[in-house]
Amino acid sequence: MNSRLAGISRCASKGAHAVLVLDGAGWHTSPSLRLPENISLLPLPRYAPALNPVEKVWEFLRQTCSAIACGTARCLVAGSGCAGHG
Repeated sequence: MNSRLAGISRCASKGAHAVLVLDGAGWHTSPSLRLPENISLLPLPRYAPALNPVEKVWEFLRQTCSAIACGTARCLVAGSGCAGHG
């Protein structure tokens, strides 16, 4: 995480300040984290599915694929439905 933060810090425009939105992964709050001066961290609340983009993927899968048909990746292809079901 420290190397990623350093890379983001270098890529930020001169004088800019980056704000990173973080999920609850343990390494995001590690005591060994070295935060560059031009970066701030904004953690998501403990349970915030509406703020977490990956939750939209799970919602799509729940609406598009039946529990049985989602055994393969075919149900993800361009909204084609699950293995002929939709």
